[in-house]
Amino acid sequence: MRRLIHLKDLDVERLGITATRGRGFAEAAAVSFERVGHKSGVQMQVVGDWQAVVHVEWEPLGENATRTWADFYEAVEHGAYGLAALLVEALADLTVVERSVKDTGFDYWVDHANRSDQQRLRRSAPSLRQRLEVSGILRGKARLSSRVAMKKRQTDRSKGLMIPAIIIVVEYGTPQAHMVRR
Repeated sequence: MRRLIHLKDLDVERLGITATRGRGFAEAAAVSFERVGHKSGVQMQVVGDWQAVVHVEWEPLGENATRTWADFYEAVEHGAYGLAALLVEALADLTVVERSVKDTGFDYWVDHANRSDQQRLRRSAPSLRQRLEVSGILRGKARLSSRVAMKKRQTDRSKGLMIPAIIIVVEYGTPQAHMVRR
């Protein structure tokens, strides 16, 4: 399956990500792609429990964006958050609804995109929510499998919730996203 993902789609208010935060994620992802030599429209392979080819587009960046995201570890991670939000929407019909608290072993809560905001926020139906753990790698396709395994172990911290987890590891160099359900 072939899809188009535009990073500017993060520039809208969402239930779990503000437009301001989304713009930062989009900029971080674009800086990370450009840092390894990719241009807007780059083809990214999605592998794992979901299979797809996505074309990722973004608006041209100014020189200041690169300086803003000079800490490439931070850019890679924040960009991966944005890409993961777009990937779960496009491929799993899920949407990010809330940031997880520290030390839970995952980054975000996601829920079915077709549920109303009212239904998602109602704590009486938590079993419909899922966990989302995200990571990013600037270059190193060979490290993808070990990072996915590490992130699976990390979600063990919250396995007592008995709620499925989705793990997405983005590698910008190839580029590729490994997307698995746990």
